[in-house]
Amino acid sequence: MRRLTFIAALMSSTVVVGADEAKPQVMVGTIDLFGLRQHSESEIRSSLKIKEGDPFDREQTSAAVAELKKLPGVKQTTLAPITTDGSGRIHLFVGVQEEDAVGFVLRDKPTGETRLPAPLAQIFLDFSNALGPAVRSGKDREDDTQGHALDTDPGMRKAEETAVAQMREEVGTVKAVLRTSASVDDRRAAAWLLGYAPDKKSVTDALVEAARDPDSSVRNNATRALGAIAVLAGLQPELGIRIDPSVFIAMLDSVDWTDRNKAAFVLEGLTKSKPPELLQQLRAHALPDLIEMARWKSTGHALSAALILGRIAGWSDEKTMATCEWGKSDREAIIAAASSSR
Repeated sequence: MRRLTFIAALMSSTVVVGADEAKPQVMVGTIDLFGLRQHSESEIRSSLKIKEGDPFDREQTSAAVAELKKLPGVKQTTLAPITTDGSGRIHLFVGVQEEDAVGFVLRDKPTGETRLPAPLAQIFLDFSNALGPAVRSGKDREDDTQGHALDTDPGMRKAEETAVAQMREEVGTVKAVLRTSASVDDRRAAAWLLGYAPDKKSVTDALVEAARDPDSSVRNNATRALGAIAVLAGLQPELGIRIDPSVFIAMLDSVDWTDRNKAAFVLEGLTKSKPPELLQQLRAHALPDLIEMARWKSTGHALSAALILGRIAGWSDEKTMATCEWGKSDREAIIAAASSSR
C-alpha cells in the first residue's frame, strides 16, 4: 500500500495545496478527525462547514480552519487534503489540538551553514517531481523489504536507485546536513536520502532525531525512512537494528496529519513481532489516539492503527485485515478487543 503523502498536513492553521487540488471539480471523498478529547465529532463537523461530497475549495478550507479556531479550548487546527488513489477525490483530515493537550515537542531549529551538495539535492528533486503524478495515478506500488522504499513507478524508482548508489559514499555529509543545516530544503532532502544508506543501523539515531525537526516535511521524510527500516528490522532481527519507539508514541499526539500517519507506520513495523513491552506501552499511552485513527473512514489510512490495535488485543494480522477491510462497524470489534486486553 502506498504510504507516501502527496499533499502534506498543513501547519499553523494555514492551507497550502497544489493547483490540481484547488480546482472545483475535485471533490471531498471522506472527512476524518483527530485530537478530539473535549469536543465531540459532531461539534467539529458542524463548525467545519465542509461536507463529504462538496467540491474542494482552497478559500473555503482556509475559512474553515479559522472557524475551528474560534471554538472554546481549541489551541491549533490543521487541515490536510490527501489524494492517493487516482479517484479525483480527496481524503480530508482535520486535526485539533485542545488547550490541555501536550502535543508533540519539537527540537530547536538548526542554524548551521552546512549545505547539501547539488548532485545529492538533485536526486531528491527528481524523486519529488515523479512523486506527484505517481500518487495521483493510484498505480504505484512500494517495496520496503530492503529497508528503504523501492517503487514500481519508473521515475521514482530511478531516483531511489540513484540514491542507493550515491549513499555508499555520502552518509557522513548527509548526516551533518540533517543535524545542523539551517536550510529546510536541504534537511528535507537529507532526511529522504539518509534512508537509502547501506548500513541502516548506523543512521537510525540521526533519523529519530530528525523526527522532531521543526519542519513537518523533514519529520515526514525521516519518519517515512524509519518506517521502511523498521520493516527490514522485523524481517532480519539478526541485524540488531533498534529504533526507539518513544518518539513515535509521542508523535501520535501531534496536530499534524503527516506526523500521525508516519508515526503509525513506524509503530506498525516495530510491533510486527508483537514485543510485549512495546504493546503495553502503546496500550498505556496511545490507546485513545490509535482508536481515533482506526475509526477513520479512509480505510487505507486507518490500517496501521488497526493492525497495532489488533496486536495489542493478541489478534493475528490476518484476522485484523479481514475485519477492518469491511468498514468502521467491524473495526469496532478490534477496538473493543484492544481496550479490554491486559
